[in-house]
Amino acid sequence: MRAKEKGDDDASALNAYGCELVQYGRTNEAERVFRAAAARGEFHAMYNLGLATERTGRIEEAKEWYARAHQAGHPEAANNLGCLLLNADDPLAASWFEIAVEAGHP
Repeated sequence: MRAKEKGDDDASALNAYGCELVQYGRTNEAERVFRAAAARGEFHAMYNLGLATERTGRIEEAKEWYARAHQAGHPEAANNLGCLLLNADDPLAASWFEIAVEAGHP
């Protein structure tokens, strides 16, 4: 159990480091760090990858990351996925907004 907890701590630390890199404008490096944290199951990193890929116009990849982040338990991810789908006139947007409300998003 300790190894899993240590791995979780490492993934959280990687995600935090990725956030720092974003603040310094080092977005390419941050994305690599977020990917490493996401590979370890860090749902904040999955969400951050959704943000990063959305910001760079990789919308299909952003949708995938938001869906993965939601499945892993991130509370904001369903709403962001709903917004992307709404912007694409996708009828699934409404169901993702409902999921977001059920998950506690205002």
